[in-house]
Amino acid sequence: MRYLLEDSQCSYMLTTSKWKEKIVGEVTTIDLHSFDSSKYSTSNLESINTSEHLAYVIYTSGTTGNPKGVIVEHQSVVNSLLWRNTELGLNEKDRVLQLFSFSFDAFVASLFSPLLSGASVYLLGEQEAQDPIALAGTITKQGITLFLSVPSLYTALLDILDQKQAPNLRAIILGGEGISQSLIEKSHHFLPQVQLVNEYGPTENSVVTTFVRNISQGEKQIIGTPIWNNQVMIMRGHKELLPVNIPGELCVAGVGLARGYLNKPELTAEKFVEHPFNQDQRMYRTGDLAQWLPDGSIEYLGRIDHQVKIRGYRIELGEIEAQLLKIGVLRDVVVTDLEDETGQKYLCAYYTLNQEYSVSQLRSTLARDLPNYMIPSYFVQLEQMPLTPNGKIDRKALPEPDGAIQTGAEYVAPRTEVEEKLVEIWKTVLGLQMIGVKDHFFELGGHSLRATNLVSKIHKEMNVNLPLRVVFQSPTVEAMGEVITGMEQHTHISIPSAEIRDVYPVSSAQKRLYILHQLEGAELSYNMPSHMILKGSLDRERLEEAFRKLIVRHETLRTKFEMVGGEPVQKILSEVPFHVEYLQASEEEAEDWLIALLELLT
Repeated sequence: MRYLLEDSQCSYMLTTSKWKEKIVGEVTTIDLHSFDSSKYSTSNLESINTSEHLAYVIYTSGTTGNPKGVIVEHQSVVNSLLWRNTELGLNEKDRVLQLFSFSFDAFVASLFSPLLSGASVYLLGEQEAQDPIALAGTITKQGITLFLSVPSLYTALLDILDQKQAPNLRAIILGGEGISQSLIEKSHHFLPQVQLVNEYGPTENSVVTTFVRNISQGEKQIIGTPIWNNQVMIMRGHKELLPVNIPGELCVAGVGLARGYLNKPELTAEKFVEHPFNQDQRMYRTGDLAQWLPDGSIEYLGRIDHQVKIRGYRIELGEIEAQLLKIGVLRDVVVTDLEDETGQKYLCAYYTLNQEYSVSQLRSTLARDLPNYMIPSYFVQLEQMPLTPNGKIDRKALPEPDGAIQTGAEYVAPRTEVEEKLVEIWKTVLGLQMIGVKDHFFELGGHSLRATNLVSKIHKEMNVNLPLRVVFQSPTVEAMGEVITGMEQHTHISIPSAEIRDVYPVSSAQKRLYILHQLEGAELSYNMPSHMILKGSLDRERLEEAFRKLIVRHETLRTKFEMVGGEPVQKILSEVPFHVEYLQASEEEAEDWLIALLELLT
């Protein structure tokens, strides 16, 4: 029997045959306050699971009626989680932000990795997790140290966040799509202390397969080297290994492999093949094109077939084409992925018509059967498709969107200063040359991640804290302008400098340390000794000058404590004399001096 347990806070589903019951509709409800647990055992349940048992099933791709459930075992996901915690050094001091839906495999990493390491996890609602302004506020307020993100969302976040607002942030793990050079440069500029980590991995191999730390600038999409207990091979077919700089299919073996696809034995047999060099193992064919580089890392080159990744989602272009062709007025259809000036990929649909049909009608028809991320950003109508000499559609000859999208809306120029500013921002975000105030954001190629970028730029350039939901509720320049006009403007300003004074009050923590310092035996309690051995010749004057410039630059290094009226205060000196103590000794004497110095410091 199915039961619904209710109390004042929440409800639970349970199977049972006892306890006080009442019938609510078709569901039996049990009052928790009347439940007497003393009659039941309180011992722990017997552990019956093994490492090869099922941990979870996550569905990937094929959302148009042919979903594929990936069966992941305990050993596979545990290997991934333990590797992550060790590699990233997660511990109880970390505060991790969780941004993913539980239907996305990155959720497993961003939730369970911190919990296994003793770190804190901060969960956000669906709207907040996609709103860069809300994200920036959470990162600052909660002292977030680390989180996983798709590159496009992180790009929008960098329009708001800088080092002052995120002093505790130490690492960003990016995955799900390619990382542009502009994003790398932007991150290094605004958050220089943050280590960028790129992770690659299909759902069929338990979240992550390869990784690279400290992503640097360069034209190649480097996905690094395999994680623990994973084997990566670049192959021709699925039996011939390829050497350095020869592109082939990226294949994966090892403990990370999923069991296969739920109730799809034929597809499982096609993708999870016998290992060519070890008959006791299996190998997964990813369909990704890659090559080894001379340094032992792997360069990602794209998809072998027409499957692409857009905003972190794996998409079969043929599925979108099939849905479009179901619309009777379309004659020919091709859907392809393109790249904008920031390096982000988007979908573009090319079509020919038998009769008139607007872009808005195409979008609304597709939205009945496809999720939002599978609806093309751009629709380009052609008189006829370009063909190759053998009569097939020539995909390489398809034109790029020309910056003027026909949505069917009447063109109306901006009439107010707010509308003019919004149009310019929309042009930047959407990459279009002409936008009217009646045009619809999502019919012009907008999507959820571009919406986050839009609110970031509005906040930065117009000093308006526009909630993300407004883009969906008021998706035209005209409607959005009316909302902004009625809102209070929040200026994006820096924290003002303190006024110049002779002395400044101390904080509670400073006062506590000052008092401790006065106690006999506690003077050096908070000293943190360290030493450094420099090899080679040393320019003493340049070394001292470097330290003097640091002292001039940072007021902290020119601050001392005094007693005024019986209370400790801070006094910032205009200058502080500094020199490095210099001793000359033989090698034997130098070792004795070093030991004596360390004893003095400790």
